[in-house]
Amino acid sequence: MSREEFRFTLTTVDTSGIQPYIFGSNVLGHNVGASYLVDWITGGLIRQTLQGLPGSIGTNITQSDEPDSGLHIEAGQIDAELVYAGGGNTFILFRTRSLAEQFARTYTKQVLEEAPGLQIVLTHVSVRWDPETPEEGDILAQKVAEVIRGLGRKKRDGAHRTSPIQGRAVTADCQFTGLPAVGELPRSKQRQRLQRVSAEVHAKHGAVDKANKRLEEAVKRQNRPYRFLYNFDEIGTKDEFSYLAVVHIDGNGMGKRVKRIAQEHDSVTENRNYINAMRRFSRSIENASEQALQQTVAALVDAIDPEGKIGGKIEVSNKMLPFRPIVFGGDDATFVCDGRLGLALAEKYMQVLMAQELADGQKLSVRAGIAIVKTHYPFARSYELAEALAKSAKTFLQSHYKDNDTDEEKMRIPPSAIDWHFASTGLVLDLETVRKREFLGGKLLMRPLLLDDSAVAGEWRTWPQFKQVMKHFSGEKWAEKRSKLKGLRSALHDGPDAVQQYMTFYEQGNCLPKIPGHSGPEKSGWVGKERCTSYGAIEALDFYVTLENVKKDELTTKEGVE
Repeated sequence: MSREEFRFTLTTVDTSGIQPYIFGSNVLGHNVGASYLVDWITGGLIRQTLQGLPGSIGTNITQSDEPDSGLHIEAGQIDAELVYAGGGNTFILFRTRSLAEQFARTYTKQVLEEAPGLQIVLTHVSVRWDPETPEEGDILAQKVAEVIRGLGRKKRDGAHRTSPIQGRAVTADCQFTGLPAVGELPRSKQRQRLQRVSAEVHAKHGAVDKANKRLEEAVKRQNRPYRFLYNFDEIGTKDEFSYLAVVHIDGNGMGKRVKRIAQEHDSVTENRNYINAMRRFSRSIENASEQALQQTVAALVDAIDPEGKIGGKIEVSNKMLPFRPIVFGGDDATFVCDGRLGLALAEKYMQVLMAQELADGQKLSVRAGIAIVKTHYPFARSYELAEALAKSAKTFLQSHYKDNDTDEEKMRIPPSAIDWHFASTGLVLDLETVRKREFLGGKLLMRPLLLDDSAVAGEWRTWPQFKQVMKHFSGEKWAEKRSKLKGLRSALHDGPDAVQQYMTFYEQGNCLPKIPGHSGPEKSGWVGKERCTSYGAIEALDFYVTLENVKKDELTTKEGVE
């Protein structure tokens, strides 16, 4: 190979506006179909396009547990190589600029045809990589970082955005998007009335069966003989409980971990090792996500008692699980479920993720936001609330964990956190304003909470401690005193002094939950005047169903005694 032949082209494929594309509809089928299309466009379609490039000597698209297939672009064995896919980006090395541009033309044409409305951003940069003269080459890790920064600027500037093509002359509009309609679809399986749909909605609807197949393959039969729900109307108990939980889970500090991998391979001679390290890291995230989804589904199925109920409250009718993953397969996940299962399912999913060690030798730290809303609340707003809650959990984490990039900090596993909100009457204002106006600036709530009570010494605002407080109020002393609990909740809102007066007059001899390391909460319900210990737990009593199968456990115990 001549010296000029070692000047490759690094092509990056990125997506933009994913949230509105996936979560912008109140039809669950559109959401899951859109999620599938994003996964296909940023994964399978890229591999398919690479394989179909004419005149290529071969393309290394292997993404297995063994990241190195033995075919290297710098050795002249292939013309295109998929470097790695992760963090929403896909990086490909091409031997020539013309081959990269040929890929871009073919790929973007397919995107327009298969996923109209999805915004794709492609960039090309030159990379000099000659193994025999590394001193004249480029560090691949630095080039990747440069591209990511450039993509960030493009997204902020909005230079990549395109406007949808509006109708010309006489056109009918889509009943979901307002864009020109291209066809009609039945309103539902039960109601055959037709609805006008745009090309975008038509594509999402057409991807539902593939989305269902992808989900079934991901859970590996953990849901048998049960199915996943298809419609928001299938959530909740008719005429009794109609709340939906939107759960958004995201990894913490993933960008820093990717940066550290780059720093460990900061030379041209480390370019191949960098590729392999990033592939291993990307694959380990996928494996962790697969484990979390499979074990969460298995726990949900196992929680169904012989009467077909979860927690004795949530009826599982027609073998339909009250749960539906929408986004999964990476370090972030979004799923919907019965509102009473949101906290328990988020806890299970997070615990499995946290137990997984990634390829860089560290375990995962995650944050979760759970929006519990009426089933007919606008779904896009529900997702925005879940995202805001996850951001609140992240802010809470940052007050406990400062990554100073020291060797000691690198070895420490950052804690994980969870936050939620019950929007029983809808949410017009943003989360911060609501908490400031209705929850005394957040002081009335224990949350956000650390998921693990051993993660930070001395911290009492943890999920295990919160469950203990809920257990206290659901126990014998308070179980038959629902009206007294409402009065206590009102007193908690008025402050520690009001609580002590209430307990003196109405609950003589009874006490509030104790908080380790603090004296006084069992009388006042507050830690000093800074944070209430009981308000949020009383609020959650009607919205929390555990995954523990009480009746099955009782049956096992009796069999053991006999």
